[in-house]
Amino acid sequence: MGKFEIAASSEYPVYLDDEALAGKLCLAVKGTSFYWLAQYYWQFTGAVGLLLAVYILWMLCCEKNGRSSLGLRVVSSLYSYRFLLKQLVIRDFKTKYKRSSLGMIWSFLNPLLTMLVMYIVFSTLFKSSITNFPVYLLTGIVCWNLFSEVTSMSLSSITGNVSLIMKVYVPKYMYPFSRSVSSLVNFSLSFVPLFLVLIITRTSFTPAFLLLPYPIFCLFIFSLGMGLMLAALMVFFRDTQFLWSVISMLWMYLTPIFYDQSIIPDKLMVFYKMNPLYHITRIMRILLINGVSPEPKAYILCFIASFIPLVLGAILFKKTQDRFVLYL
Repeated sequence: MGKFEIAASSEYPVYLDDEALAGKLCLAVKGTSFYWLAQYYWQFTGAVGLLLAVYILWMLCCEKNGRSSLGLRVVSSLYSYRFLLKQLVIRDFKTKYKRSSLGMIWSFLNPLLTMLVMYIVFSTLFKSSITNFPVYLLTGIVCWNLFSEVTSMSLSSITGNVSLIMKVYVPKYMYPFSRSVSSLVNFSLSFVPLFLVLIITRTSFTPAFLLLPYPIFCLFIFSLGMGLMLAALMVFFRDTQFLWSVISMLWMYLTPIFYDQSIIPDKLMVFYKMNPLYHITRIMRILLINGVSPEPKAYILCFIASFIPLVLGAILFKKTQDRFVLYL
């Protein structure tokens, strides 16, 4: 999977059992062929679009007949409180850079400076041999920063809005959701230095870049799901913030952000693949560095691993939100 290249000619002979071999060197590439998927790409895309259109029509029919659906309730709620959502996002964004001399410039500098420090450490001291290491490293940092920021900001999204919750009725999930959207805006700004590094390292811009919204979407819903869990737990257990700081640090080291996944022992790979960030960063790196699309199974695993935490977080938040006022 991906690209590889070899020299067209070489002055050095090839040896086998200490004997020089004459003739041509033949290479055999093995793997699963997904050429059939490329042939039917537009058919698959049309089928997905058709399913989405059917679901939208079904929601509209439910509304016309006076029935309710989960998707319709979510869309209706977000639309009804769109002004409040906008104000919360703006407030969170301004609060983050309040009294900062550089302000939003830190959205560009933070991933770049982090990448620079790690690049010096791992390329100089540890002699990392990862291909296009700056892009590899910055991709992992950008993904981790979104996850880390969403979860850390969502922790206090309920406990930090006590006065507003007590005075005005607003669906309580709007508070962690608004902070997740605010982090997503910051994440979009961090893509500027990422593409700048792509240009500096002369990485080819390919049509595979058009698939980047998919892993970004999976990263967002996974982070949102974890944020909903942490926001609910923080109300009942205030020690959650201290425990999460330790867990998140361990999680960062267990995610291939600054090291190659090839160093992971085979017997541990099954545990690594349970980490949604593993699938998300892997897909993004294949798209950006290799310039190709990963195998279809990677997209399915990425979505499942990201969607399950979202469902669990939504269920936990919904079951506990009515008791929040008793503990605030």
